Amino acid sequence: MNLPVASPLILERRLKDRAWLILVSSCYNLPIMESQETGLISIEEFMKVQIIAAKVLTCERVEGTEKLLKLTVHDGTRERVMVAGVAHHYAPEFFVGRTLPIVANLKPAKVRGILSEGMILAAEDASGNLSVVVLDKEISAGTRIH
Repeated sequence: MNLPVASPLILERRLKDRAWLILVSSCYNLPIMESQETGLISIEEFMKVQIIAAKVLTCERVEGTEKLLKLTVHDGTRERVMVAGVAHHYAPEFFVGRTLPIVANLKPAKVRGILSEGMILAAEDASGNLSVVVLDKEISAGTRIH
């Protein structure tokens, strides 16, 4: 018996039982196309990223580069250095004294010989407009952001 089937994707939407889907797909020699929520992460995965408030103590251009700034921040327990590629949009003075959200548990990486121990957050659109995320109210360094 050959019954026309629109597509395996439609089958999957109608059939909740995976075993039944496999049986029907194999009978009609159809590939199993599972719906995938690509790029989505669970709340548990998100909670692994430690985003905290950090107070910028100093900021300076990285010598020999046009885009890099070296920021020294206090994260509530210690000072740490981070390198950010935002100098083409922001002067170092902009950051000093501000509180920024940072990714605190990012694996440290050497950037132009400087050990960067975190990452600031920024958005950049298709036109190249860049905006750094800055906390709009005074909050203690080390406060968890979620």
